[in-house]
Amino acid sequence: MSYLSFYRKYRPQRFEEVVGQEHIVKTITNAIELDRVSHAYLFCGPRGTGKTTMAKLLAKAINCVDGPTSRPCGVCDSCRGIVAGTSVDVVEIDAASNRGINEIRELQEKIRFAPSVSRVKVYIIDEVHMLTQGAFNALLKTLEEPPAHAMFVLATTEPHKIPETILSRCQRFDFHRLSTADISGHLKSILQREGASADEDALRIIALHADGSVRDSISILEQCYSYSGDHISVADVILVLGITPTERLREFVDAVNRRDIGSLLQLVASLSSEGRDFRQFLQDAVSVYRDLAVLRLDSNLATGPGSSMLSRLSPEEAQALASRLGLDECLYVIEKLARIDTELKTSTQPSITLEVGLIELVESVDSRVDVSQVPDLQSLSRRLAVLERQVAQLIRRAGSSGLADSVAASSADDSSQGETRDDQSPCRAETDDKMGERDSVDSQGEAGSGLTITDQNELDRLFHEILDGVRARSVPLFAVLREGRPAFLRNDVLVIGFPQQYCSFHMGRVREDKNRQVIEDVASLLLGRSVTIRALPADDVAQMAPGISGKQGQQADKPSACKPEDDPLVKSVIEALDGRIVDSDL
Repeated sequence: MSYLSFYRKYRPQRFEEVVGQEHIVKTITNAIELDRVSHAYLFCGPRGTGKTTMAKLLAKAINCVDGPTSRPCGVCDSCRGIVAGTSVDVVEIDAASNRGINEIRELQEKIRFAPSVSRVKVYIIDEVHMLTQGAFNALLKTLEEPPAHAMFVLATTEPHKIPETILSRCQRFDFHRLSTADISGHLKSILQREGASADEDALRIIALHADGSVRDSISILEQCYSYSGDHISVADVILVLGITPTERLREFVDAVNRRDIGSLLQLVASLSSEGRDFRQFLQDAVSVYRDLAVLRLDSNLATGPGSSMLSRLSPEEAQALASRLGLDECLYVIEKLARIDTELKTSTQPSITLEVGLIELVESVDSRVDVSQVPDLQSLSRRLAVLERQVAQLIRRAGSSGLADSVAASSADDSSQGETRDDQSPCRAETDDKMGERDSVDSQGEAGSGLTITDQNELDRLFHEILDGVRARSVPLFAVLREGRPAFLRNDVLVIGFPQQYCSFHMGRVREDKNRQVIEDVASLLLGRSVTIRALPADDVAQMAPGISGKQGQQADKPSACKPEDDPLVKSVIEALDGRIVDSDL
């Protein structure tokens, strides 16, 4: 085949064509011009940064007919043979497949012979860290005192695996990853020589995806060029690489900022239906929040030649997003996304793993950020709600702990203390007499085992405040709770009655654990004590509410014809106090 891949076709043939490794180029060219070339070099660095290319350029410079020279002619037999890989005096060895002691001994035998046609015999050993310990030992003596006609160039991506005895006998050069700007400029020059063009953002995306590797970036460019033709657009690059579209990243940041779990779940569904790689999405999202965190520290890093932007957001868009986010929030999201990525590696259900991880992220992000860095009132309100919820949970835990101790004490002598503490109930429930000493006097001055409010006006005012607190946390829950009406608050149990037409749906939603928890947190925060919520049909509540006079009051005073445990109020008291029925007047 006569076709050459781009990375072979456009491999640098002169030192000045090497991209982004100026410190190495200058040192080696100066050594050549001053006749100070060493017998052994070690080139270290990530893949695709020019190690093998530099080794071949060094071999050309030493063996050129005009050499040694820092400007090899490129047309003599030696130069052309090295470029084509046919020179018998420039030997390339892959240590990954020739890593044993026998291969090194064979090299020792051949190195004694003088070059066939060139000035110096050059041995380029790639991935030298793959050699065995025995092979390193065999190489050591030859590397220390090679023949005058021999030179070694060792290349590796993992220099820490090379013995110190080998390192000390080589001149070491460290190749670094190239910047996005350097790679983009190099890709642009390649396209110009091919008579093609590309969007600036498209080249930037390719450079970002290559992660500092020139060879990887050229391979991606060639793939995109084959797909797009004479002009490469951003959409073409995104499609070829399978990376997350920018609009999806915007949706993600917006959903996290609004704490919108529904939008996040819809986003995961969209990514799945589009066949996107979830781990690639997480990596792209991390790069976005990394940029936002950097911009919170220094807004000047978004523009100019020294820009450190890794995501595909425009500097203006990133600045606008960063102004609405706190640094702690950005760092926490990055940390959480990295954990989700780790979990996805071993997950058998990646879609569910991603959904659960994002839900946990939204639910926990507010509790992990620094309130002092809140950028706006909306975010401050969100964080205040989290603090309120945490305080309410502490109140509930404290109340539950005291109540559990009381019930445990009463269980020890229930035979002698089995009488009902609640005169309004048709049965006797097991509680502790000492609870009356611990709890407060109710709003009407009556002593009881907990807070009691029966005045309807006061109940309505309390319920209105509870509705306001619930609405700030969940508008759907507020919509169903507002259809109920407070009946009474007795012994820290707030009973809410619902008309018959709302019992099926509205009352059921309020009884759901997560919804009931929200209402109880709000009520506990308002009253400064642990409060339990009970949602019951209004018809049942009307017959058992305290302080009711007339015919309904008479009915409430009469023993119930049904079993005590079937009475809704009895059920609520038993559940609230964790008690049991020990005696009945029936």
